[in-house]
Amino acid sequence: SAGANCSCGCSSGGGGGGDGLFHVVLLNECQEVSVPVSRLRRKENYLQHRRRLQACAVARIKLKAGTPISDDDVLEVLRVWSFTMNPVRKNVIPEGESWVFSDTMGLVRSRCTGKPVESRLSSDYPDILRLLSAWMRRKCGSKFPGGFPFTSVNLNFGYAARLHRDGFNVGPSLLTALGDFTGGALGYFPDDDRKLGLEALPPLRRRSVVTKNCFQLIDGKRAHCVEEFQGERFSVVFFSVSSHRKTGDAVRRGLVRKGAVWPTQQSLAKVTSLLKPPRGYTQQRKASPKAAASKRPAAAEGSPPAKSTAGRAKKDAAEEPKPAPVERYRLLKHPHLALNLQIQHVYTMPVLVRKCKGRIQKITALRRKLMDPETFEPLGPQ
Repeated sequence: SAGANCSCGCSSGGGGGGDGLFHVVLLNECQEVSVPVSRLRRKENYLQHRRRLQACAVARIKLKAGTPISDDDVLEVLRVWSFTMNPVRKNVIPEGESWVFSDTMGLVRSRCTGKPVESRLSSDYPDILRLLSAWMRRKCGSKFPGGFPFTSVNLNFGYAARLHRDGFNVGPSLLTALGDFTGGALGYFPDDDRKLGLEALPPLRRRSVVTKNCFQLIDGKRAHCVEEFQGERFSVVFFSVSSHRKTGDAVRRGLVRKGAVWPTQQSLAKVTSLLKPPRGYTQQRKASPKAAASKRPAAAEGSPPAKSTAGRAKKDAAEEPKPAPVERYRLLKHPHLALNLQIQHVYTMPVLVRKCKGRIQKITALRRKLMDPETFEPLGPQ
């Protein structure tokens, strides 16, 4: 019917008749196009669908060429692919943002029923999943002779995921990053046993794992994030949905035909054995003076009398090491880190770190800002 709205931000010009097409005008291009009726009320718009079809066509050509799939091949496809603004992955969305560019192919968990279903993306654009699977097998075949087990592939672009733990993931995840960028390493807590909250994890125990142009195996259920970066960064993550055993036979067979390596109990156990068990992180507590006194050894019988308390305290004070100097900085302009700082005020390094409240990404961004003399003027040690 005339006047209907299209999800691609266009104004309709009338019905299309029995051919299943709808004639619409793209408002941003003032161009009349024919859109399939099936696409009018989809989440993706017409322009996005067209870009994704182009990416799928590029992937199909590369697969038919019969040559080994390279990093450049995958990067070319990802640059053509149109990403969705995803507001649902709240555990990875950076602070201050409301969405990220993130798409998942393969098996996904239905947000309506909670059951495992095939992603519409792998159903509509199957050659993308085939290309990614062939690429991963070529690069990691020697490390995983039987193939790395996975049901799903997550594609991300242009954001540094904040510290999080994957929720619906069996654990072993194989990931890499592509593009023209600097920084962007994976911040990973290998000994995270999930007994501490994310903000209680010790920042100094975090490992920086380089993922640019190389695959790394991690446990997605342990805390991890993406460090700040500059430039164009894509990431590809192969993983298995925790409820994959409940998948219907038709869905499982279809995804295997599209390149998925369906996990079994044996294959998952073999991959999990490559990850060292987490040792956990403990919070150090200071011993009370009474407990410390009880641990002092008693004087042996016949030993010379102990020195007076005053003399011992004087000697201890003389031998006590001096505290390390504390660096100070004067704020010259706002760093835009939401730390509630005031221009021309002087702050010490411990105070600035405390204002980050244990958030790894803020601490990392703060360190970068402290290196900028136009933002923070170093005043030397206190």
